[in-house]
Amino acid sequence: MHYDPIRTLAHQMAGGYRLPGNQSPQTLQVYRGGAQHALLVEAQQEVDECRGVEGGAGGVVQAVAGVGGEVQACESVSMSKRVTSILGAGAVLDFDFEGELLPSTANITRKVVGQTIQGLDGEESDLIKQVYDKIVETSRSEYLRMHPAVRNYTPSISFEDVFDVIETLHSYSGTWKHEQYPFPLISALVKSDFDYPSVDYYRAMIAIVEKIIEIVRGYDNQFRENGRETWYKDFWKEFRGELDVFNLNYDTSIEYSLHDFNDGFVGFTQDYERFEPEVLWNAGEGQPTVSHLHGCYLYGDFNPKPVENYYSHRDLYKLYSGQEPFISRQWLPMNQVGEGLFYSPIITGLKKTDKICFLPHSYYHAYLAKRIIDNPSLLICGYSFGDLYVNQLLQRHKLIHDQNERVVIVDRWADYANVDNVSLYRYFVDKTSGGLREFVMRLTESGSDTLEAFTKFKQVSDGCWESPNGALLLYTKGLKYAVESHTQQIIDFLL
Repeated sequence: MHYDPIRTLAHQMAGGYRLPGNQSPQTLQVYRGGAQHALLVEAQQEVDECRGVEGGAGGVVQAVAGVGGEVQACESVSMSKRVTSILGAGAVLDFDFEGELLPSTANITRKVVGQTIQGLDGEESDLIKQVYDKIVETSRSEYLRMHPAVRNYTPSISFEDVFDVIETLHSYSGTWKHEQYPFPLISALVKSDFDYPSVDYYRAMIAIVEKIIEIVRGYDNQFRENGRETWYKDFWKEFRGELDVFNLNYDTSIEYSLHDFNDGFVGFTQDYERFEPEVLWNAGEGQPTVSHLHGCYLYGDFNPKPVENYYSHRDLYKLYSGQEPFISRQWLPMNQVGEGLFYSPIITGLKKTDKICFLPHSYYHAYLAKRIIDNPSLLICGYSFGDLYVNQLLQRHKLIHDQNERVVIVDRWADYANVDNVSLYRYFVDKTSGGLREFVMRLTESGSDTLEAFTKFKQVSDGCWESPNGALLLYTKGLKYAVESHTQQIIDFLL
């Protein structure tokens, strides 16, 4: 269906969209193809009639387009009944890992830092640990210098921070070692205490990604084989296919739970599938979609020779389950300023906005934007709001859907957060990210007074809080508890 601003504007108004100043003028001016059109709205009650049912969910919008005061068209637009779900690292932390490493950020960081490589000189090197120690030392000393009253401070440095530094060192070292033209240009103006050849940094990046994939694949295989975690598998089926999942993790637990799903990949050879954007875009009613925004351990850039002139060698293909994942050595793309990007099945580090330029990530990102616009219901599980590009899209959800917006956030907060409203407020302010705080305050129409806002939250049950405006259900005891105790409440609220 082609984009039509008149349809869109009528849809937004009927869905509770407010104009600046919350005004409902007699005539709203929009532009299409250089010609001025008018959407005639006789009064606010006309907008109310457009909603079909109170609250707008499942309602029908009657869009009337007029030119020169004459009615041109009248058509109906059905509002989406699907749910957009964001899955972060915390979504899988309630699994029974049976001796496998708990895939928390802290544990993955510890394993990554312990990796060694074989240097160009043939000697074993703890380059990764040296970089980590240097970051911690510098971060700690600078913080204490700026906060003289603080006696002790331990910075929180993750494996993604370490990877980003090594990735940058690899990019700049070519200039420092006179191995390449000085690009990026800033590399000629900065120096580093590290004096390793660029190939050592490259081997360190491979070691980090391989360790992450090993950890993810370990618990993912266990999830498939142990017959447990039925609470997780059954929960996703409750949405009856009206679900668009955007997974920030690298595993396939959501695919295995849904069985029938659309991720845009289609059969290509006996070993792997290729990505077709139109397949994802045309997902049918009742068909769940799965988008791996940060990649998956089953991805790889295979560059199949028979079709290399048709399919870009930058595209990622997907191995069938059971195939051995690998990291291709085909190429190292550059971002706009000439920094090298480590291209692999998974996106890690801090240059995510550069790495989502390639298939399938670019279309997954666009599909997330589409579903943010289409779906008034959001389910956010275990996401710390640490990715700027995702946060920016989520922030628009309130502006698009306004009173029709329904959001469920599931995470694991400390037990004391559930004692009372003040404890909930203290945890929210002290322990959560700025991205989450901004999203919740906008969603709940709380202004800048966070304490006042949280004193009005209603504790529906242990570990479940409802915002004053009824737009948010917040579950603070982890996904497993929320699913086992409140599945029907979540489904009814979102659908």
